[in-house]
Amino acid sequence: MADDVSGLIKTCLQRITAIGSAKTRGLGQVRLLLSEPYYTQLPTPKSEKNQLLHALERLPEDQPVILHLALRNLEPLNLLTTTFASNLNYSLTYLPGSTLRGAILHWISRRQPGLADTLADPLQFRVSNGYVVPKARRGTLRDWEVLPAPLSLREFKAGTGPASTARAEQHSPPWWARGEAGGDLLGQRDERDAVAEADNPKRIGQRKRIKAEEYLVRRRGQSLWQRVRPRMGVLLRNRVPTERRDPDHRGAGSQPGFQGDELFSEQVLWDGQTFLCRLWFANRKAAEQFATVAAPLMTGAAEQRSWLRVGRGGRPVRIEAIEWQAAGNPAEDAETTAPEA
Repeated sequence: MADDVSGLIKTCLQRITAIGSAKTRGLGQVRLLLSEPYYTQLPTPKSEKNQLLHALERLPEDQPVILHLALRNLEPLNLLTTTFASNLNYSLTYLPGSTLRGAILHWISRRQPGLADTLADPLQFRVSNGYVVPKARRGTLRDWEVLPAPLSLREFKAGTGPASTARAEQHSPPWWARGEAGGDLLGQRDERDAVAEADNPKRIGQRKRIKAEEYLVRRRGQSLWQRVRPRMGVLLRNRVPTERRDPDHRGAGSQPGFQGDELFSEQVLWDGQTFLCRLWFANRKAAEQFATVAAPLMTGAAEQRSWLRVGRGGRPVRIEAIEWQAAGNPAEDAETTAPEA
């Protein structure tokens, strides 16, 4: 079997003559030198699977179980929000729980359909939204709290805060051309809550509503929230015909549903970002069944793990870290606590 795969890989590599764009103009030409293959023994995931189940054995049998996940998108993600024809397809700035739940159930259904049918019941299995967190994080996964920044938060327009008043009087550039003052911690930019300050509108002043794609992150027990924003971008694409036809006959009168090869753009979440989400199981038995089947997603070296297909085109999302926890009282099971501005 290994020899057959090795021969196939050699054939595929020999057909690669150029890499990148403008290959038809002679750019990106490469030459691959193939060496003799060598064989190595991959580690068996059996011991890691046992460790995965051993962590569950210490949890109560009759209580719900929570699995904390750290996810990383290996490629740019487009989680489409546009519901009408447009030249720009906007994307969500987070991983919806329904999308993640569908990706997990789809992965399980290809391996054990019976378990997928059981977990399809929302009373047995639920998934929270996945929100972005900074890469430089410390502590365990359960220590982190993430939530969308409340839309009632207001901040000064760039260059109009108290620290920028003097510069504004010296005929400095307009507010939209000045940099933002303060740091990333909530309160360093003198934010105010519009609901809390409803009786004192003067305190809101020239403040504006913060961006909808911002999130608040902190370690549990700490009082300071950090403002984070996922890295977004726009990619240019060629529009695909609504029906797969011979390219030589596209646009003919007998080709209904034809759509021209126009250019369009799609907004994406750039790759390499980390998102936190939580999986909820009704009891330990359901969690053990899930862990047994989904071990390839959570065990082994990172480059050898299986991954989930998420977003438009089924882009790969890999589980980077996990942590089991017994669900406690409702207050501990809540998504987050409310921030204070």
